[in-house]
Amino acid sequence: MEGIQKGIAQHWGKAFVALIVLALIVAYTSISSMDEEAQELVLEFFQDYLPLCMFVTLALLLFSGFPVAFILGGLAFLYGILGYFLDMFSLIEFFNFLPRIWFQGAENLVLVAGLKSYLRLRLVRLLDFLSYRLGRDC
Repeated sequence: MEGIQKGIAQHWGKAFVALIVLALIVAYTSISSMDEEAQELVLEFFQDYLPLCMFVTLALLLFSGFPVAFILGGLAFLYGILGYFLDMFSLIEFFNFLPRIWFQGAENLVLVAGLKSYLRLRLVRLLDFLSYRLGRDC
């Protein structure tokens, strides 16, 4: 018993992921064994309460200690795939968001000018730091 507890304590992240995968498999098999009318009721329930589930999942995972960027990216991907399986949108809409974000940002000249100024400032500071560390005056 102590060996199991020690193994779970060392690899709690992997155990957590395995538990989530197991819960998804059980949910999928139970939903697929239902008749069509019951499946529609379950899907409507999930579609109605999906934002609440997303918020609760985000709140719980923020206190788990994982980096916020990984949590946000993982939840976006997880709920995006879940939304695809619930027929809320198609897969092309799911994978089309990056070009829309980047191309819309590149078309806005104010954002491009701000980014250019910021990058110039960062480059000047980096060069000043390197010249200081190398002992050279520029």
